[in-house]
Amino acid sequence: MLQFIYSIITNIIAIVLAIGICIFIWLTEPGKMQEYYEDKANYVTATGRVTHLASSDDGKTFYLGFSEELTPEFDDTTFKIVGKNVDIAKKNKIWKYVKEGETVEFVTAPKYWGDGYCMPIVALSVNGEEILGFEDGYDNLQEWLEE
Repeated sequence: MLQFIYSIITNIIAIVLAIGICIFIWLTEPGKMQEYYEDKANYVTATGRVTHLASSDDGKTFYLGFSEELTPEFDDTTFKIVGKNVDIAKKNKIWKYVKEGETVEFVTAPKYWGDGYCMPIVALSVNGEEILGFEDGYDNLQEWLEE
């Protein structure tokens, strides 16, 4: 009987520790993400052919999908524009310049943060036409991450 109680207590302790570790990881991960995106050295320029475009239902996020021939290669082919960068892209007529089949140049930080995650675009141009400049795009992403 004593061994049975000891076994139950041991299992409860193991479960509590596992939950505690999960909560710790969950609470510290956003800080790591923000720290990563603050470092300008993590950003790279890429080129890709657009395969799909979408806007979130509320219009606050734009999604761009690219063909597998992205240069350089990334863990995923879907990226997003968020926050005030959406307003800049709209003002600069993103839908006029960025179309399916069009090759665009963009800047992103390539770390993939898990299943379903979309890497942010902080600069975007098409045929030399700047839709979103890096400095504004970078600053606006930092602001969006703080919210």
